[in-house]
Amino acid sequence: MGENKITYNVAIVEDNENDCKTLIQSLKRYEQEKALNFHISTYVTASNFLDDYKPVFDVVFMDIELPDFDGMSTSKKLRQFDKNIEIIFVTNMAQFATAGYEVNAFDFIVKPISYINLKSKLDRLINKISLKVDTIIPVKTSDGLVSIPVMQLLYIEVIKHKLIFHTTFGDFSTTGSLYKYEQELKPIQFSRCNSCYLVNLRYVKSINKLETVVGNQRLKISYAKRKDFREDVASYLSRNI
Repeated sequence: MGENKITYNVAIVEDNENDCKTLIQSLKRYEQEKALNFHISTYVTASNFLDDYKPVFDVVFMDIELPDFDGMSTSKKLRQFDKNIEIIFVTNMAQFATAGYEVNAFDFIVKPISYINLKSKLDRLINKISLKVDTIIPVKTSDGLVSIPVMQLLYIEVIKHKLIFHTTFGDFSTTGSLYKYEQELKPIQFSRCNSCYLVNLRYVKSINKLETVVGNQRLKISYAKRKDFREDVASYLSRNI
């Protein structure tokens, strides 16, 4: 019984013992309702969490007020080691949590923790993590087949009939239709900034009327795509901060 349940690795960085216990109890309740497992590790300081950090966690619940570093500073340091972990801020001060876009935070929870509120966020979180794990794009290149995880795909570029997949681990070329990939990827937070680029919104660093910075590349935003692209970026941010 339970051997086949999916396990999610959870870190809790919280110095208040009662708040930590409440969060753990809520997570235990959720895993019973959803028939899954949370492997939970707890830390009372940012230093304990960051020292010898390994990118093994799916999500971290980060208290904003910690005894050594504040949660926002800790999260900025965390992003140097782990670009993919989901961050949920736990705070008494909702106004500070909205700055989470700086570290691509998933969401925030205001204390005291309400299970009903947490449950809705966990539903979205599990769905997003599942997409990370499950979505792989097979790309046929001149050197053979390459499996590209969507979470490591920055953007797809089309030049005439050639498609270039720009990823965190290199570029890969093939032939095909950008429209085909747009239909497949748009539901999971991709958007066109012009006719040549299909962008993974999680890697958008900045945006203005003329261009967007994706990863380390500046991509032009066409007039025809400007309104839709800006709306897609705004919608992504509203769901992930």
